[in-house]
Amino acid sequence: MKSKIIIFGIIVIPLIMFKGCVRSCSNGWLLLTENGYFIPKESNISRFNATKMNSGSGGWWLYGEDDKYYYGLSSYTDCDSILKIYNLYTNYDCYYKLKKGDEPENFNKFNYDTWGEKIEYDWDVTIKTKLNLGEYWQYAEDNNFHYGSIYYRECDSILKANNVESSDCSGFYFKLRKGHEPENFDKFNYHTWGEKREHVLREL
Repeated sequence: MKSKIIIFGIIVIPLIMFKGCVRSCSNGWLLLTENGYFIPKESNISRFNATKMNSGSGGWWLYGEDDKYYYGLSSYTDCDSILKIYNLYTNYDCYYKLKKGDEPENFNKFNYDTWGEKIEYDWDVTIKTKLNLGEYWQYAEDNNFHYGSIYYRECDSILKANNVESSDCSGFYFKLRKGHEPENFDKFNYHTWGEKREHVLREL
């Protein structure tokens, strides 16, 4: 019996360690190379497994899981609505989570709309920290205009909607002439800037 336990340990333990190492390396690489990738604060680099990635140009996860939770990345509109309650900016990564064992009937781990009443909501603050450190500006103004740098997760859809042929979001921003602010205008949320909002693709 002892020999079987030893053999089992010799085989299984290295496999578990190898799996953890692969996840750590994969997550570590994506954290270094992709601006939109993050690890939920409930998890860590060796436990988190991104189960569905964004199909566009950005390298962030849409769904993931670890040994305790399922995670689903929120849409930016949901995120904006929730964070306004806490007087926070929209430059956070918001996500849903569901504790394993709380899955309802008809649960689909790739659709958080099926996660039932025990679903929870949370957000990650890494992007806010980067903004505070001055990596790039998000909102600005001068005597004539308000400016808003496009949020990278919205880049593809907004560029297409405005018939802009570019893959470089760093050169794309919105502006609104002062005096044209609509009702409920928020200078830190370009979604509130109304019909007179303009888009600019600057030459880099």
